[in-house]
Amino acid sequence: MPKVSICIPTYMQEIYLRKTLDSILIQDYEDFELIITDDSPDDTIEQLLSNYNFDGKLKYYRNSYSLGSPENWNEAVRKASGEYIKMLHHDDFFTYSYSLREFVKLLESSNEVNFAFSASSVVRVNENKTWIHKASPTQLEALRTNPKILFFGNIIGAPSATIYRNLPQTEYDTSLKWVVDFDFYIRFLLKTRTFNFTDQPLISTISGANHNVTNICENNAEVELFEYLLLYNKIKKSPFIIQNDHFTFFRQLFAKYNIESLRDLRLIKQGMPVPFLLKIFLHMKQLRNAIRA
Repeated sequence: MPKVSICIPTYMQEIYLRKTLDSILIQDYEDFELIITDDSPDDTIEQLLSNYNFDGKLKYYRNSYSLGSPENWNEAVRKASGEYIKMLHHDDFFTYSYSLREFVKLLESSNEVNFAFSASSVVRVNENKTWIHKASPTQLEALRTNPKILFFGNIIGAPSATIYRNLPQTEYDTSLKWVVDFDFYIRFLLKTRTFNFTDQPLISTISGANHNVTNICENNAEVELFEYLLLYNKIKKSPFIIQNDHFTFFRQLFAKYNIESLRDLRLIKQGMPVPFLLKIFLHMKQLRNAIRA
């Protein structure tokens, strides 16, 4: 059994994937398998892989039909046999030749550590800019205390910045796209309660490309409102009780999309259960009145 399963869910984008694969070839840590699950409608990715030699480490699977994101992520993880899962999206890449080795060290620092992540070098391709995404010491301490703080901001970063033990029942929620990564982190960390972090940007992520899910979901009222309400419903401490921080968050989110009534929200997302929406609005109204008093 390999120590690490590098999981790459793909869909076209062979130009970016080439850089991803090249970054794997130069890794000085070799105890891994490479799992590629392909959602592409043609053999573009398969043809690209024919130009690479991974010494038997590569396991390629062409999906019989398009699974979509994030089910294709789950499919890659289901195919993995490694002790550790290293998700690597097809447009991200290892920053250094020692990146994978350092990721493994993060988990092997203690038997109690089941999840780890690194800082990321974010490449904004449409603006030719690069910056480092990393959590501050204060944010890390807050994350150790309560993983649910990720609701207010993804301080961990993209799935490519993470590595975790291959534990059962650790799949991404297929009903989500916009908050799917930090929903996964919250659930995983609530179960394991331990993590490790390095401020080395071991991974480089692409931002601003036309195919990025962020570009598709950002400023999309139906996606953003619906998914944050679903996520809140998952993590709330008591049924339908909105705390001060969540009230402020939803108030700003509703203002962003000019939501002033239950009808406004129902028009945006037809599938959200009405009783849940009604209770959200009632409790927001009660909390608003309590704050004013």
